[in-house]
Amino acid sequence: MSRIWFFLITLTLLFAAFGSRDTIASLDRAMIHAVGIDRENEGYRVTLQVFRPDGTGSETQLDPAKANVYTVDAAAPSVEQAIVLCEDKLGEYVFIGHCQVMLLGEGVSPEEPERLFAYFLRSKESYLGVRLAAAEGKASELLSAELSEGTVAAQNILNVIKRSAENGATVECDLLSAVNCGSCPPILPLLKKTGAPKEEQSSDEKSSGPEKSSVSQLISVEGAVAFPKGKEPFRLGRGECAAISLVKGKAERLMLPAEDGEKPSAVSVEFSSCRTDARESGGVITVSKRLETVIRRDHTVDVLFRGEELEQRCQEELIALISSAERLSREKGCDLFGIGTTVRSRFPEVWRSCGGDTEELLRRCVLSFEAVCRVK
Repeated sequence: MSRIWFFLITLTLLFAAFGSRDTIASLDRAMIHAVGIDRENEGYRVTLQVFRPDGTGSETQLDPAKANVYTVDAAAPSVEQAIVLCEDKLGEYVFIGHCQVMLLGEGVSPEEPERLFAYFLRSKESYLGVRLAAAEGKASELLSAELSEGTVAAQNILNVIKRSAENGATVECDLLSAVNCGSCPPILPLLKKTGAPKEEQSSDEKSSGPEKSSVSQLISVEGAVAFPKGKEPFRLGRGECAAISLVKGKAERLMLPAEDGEKPSAVSVEFSSCRTDARESGGVITVSKRLETVIRRDHTVDVLFRGEELEQRCQEELIALISSAERLSREKGCDLFGIGTTVRSRFPEVWRSCGGDTEELLRRCVLSFEAVCRVK
């Protein structure tokens, strides 16, 4: 008898939930692919890139030349208010659960995530793994760029970020990592809109329609930007990004220079592991990191290089990259390698005595790096 009552109660709750007037189906809402946030005098300007299902082609859905996204923007004192104004312009509620990229324009910092991302953190639909990136200039310009015919710009931007992060050209960051970064400042990929000449149109294309632009818009990654709390943001070059990504285990591979006699060459080094050890002596904490990488054996490696010499060269190059990033970390007084996370978990009393002061934490820590390369 109890099973019957349990079944009836469950069925009633399901009908009540799905039959509620407040429930809005995702198909009846505007699907957001990307969000851009720019700073303005009155607050923030939010740009939403909206998916247009009826624009994936022509009326017959066979012509991919038409854009399948459009943008809508609004300015308000807060990000949440601006999104509500965008909904008023769209005439429908937005569905934020499919958002793939969030771009921050110049002057916008994730230093106070609770204020900047309050709408996204509070919404049950938000995807906390959405990628964050900084725009060189205005975020609205990148989202409005016609990157290629029939292409969703947000998907293109996401692929560029992922590919660059895998190769150590930038540092990947998502919403959850930016909010829970601890002593390490949020490090966001820096994106820039560039142009490249298109191929000339044929005479048939010119006669059949209006002349297209001679410049194709592209998105490139220009390193990364670090946002230390209470300080000015600063840029990271490709070398610093590669060092940070490898030590944190976020890069899959990296091209390192290796000279073949007098001829310059390069080899691909793949990430294997990074082990962390910490010990305290006399009030000083020594944090040691051992980075292990692999050079895959192929015809080029066998012919041009000797295995032991190549391993030594790559190890020296890796140590040089990491040392450069460490000097920048101490110069700027911020924890680029996430040392605070190690100290907080293993030496909580030292962490508490620093009182959240990153510069004091770095003064009390000595970083030791070891790089190991093996030809396999």
